[in-house]
Amino acid sequence: MKYDLRYNTLTKMDHSKELSRLTRQLARWLQGAVDVVILGIGNSVRRDDFVGMVVVKRLGRAKLSRVHLIETGEVPESYLGVVENIHPTHVLIVDAAEMDAPVGSVKLVSPEKIAGLSLSTHALPLSVVSHYLASMTKAKIALLGIQPKVIDFGEGLSRELRDIVEPLSQSIVRAVELSREKGSRRRIQRKPEPTQRAR
Repeated sequence: MKYDLRYNTLTKMDHSKELSRLTRQLARWLQGAVDVVILGIGNSVRRDDFVGMVVVKRLGRAKLSRVHLIETGEVPESYLGVVENIHPTHVLIVDAAEMDAPVGSVKLVSPEKIAGLSLSTHALPLSVVSHYLASMTKAKIALLGIQPKVIDFGEGLSRELRDIVEPLSQSIVRAVELSREKGSRRRIQRKPEPTQRAR
């Protein structure tokens, strides 16, 4: 009998390790970022499907410079023009995704692999959205997929996803900060030595 991971959950230690890896992975992905768009996607009446929106709402408290937060609800396609006008270098899509993983698992997914996931309940596939954004903005695109527990009709996240929102938001903030620290160090290292004038 196949074991269904949807009914398994990560321990706090597992979550801590996973988010630590995710922070480093996100920081590498964000290298060279100038303007970053983070799209929160979700349906407020489909329980855990709303998690992308909740994470982006939480990120709003951090007030990160040149990070543009957009809550799209279940119609991200309606905000494509808004994103395009920002001229982002990076676009991060945050959404619930069926990844056959323990509840609350978080993964950074490349555009090439988005099409292979069962993503939420939205009308237009995110593979189409990500392809359009990549072609129109030339930005780096990635999905931050979060394994839901339940996406039945109803309101409120499951306890497992409520518990992941705050640490995941902190992980994203830290990744942005790390990417900028590393970028600053590289610029300092590359700064040419001042030439001395001959006397």
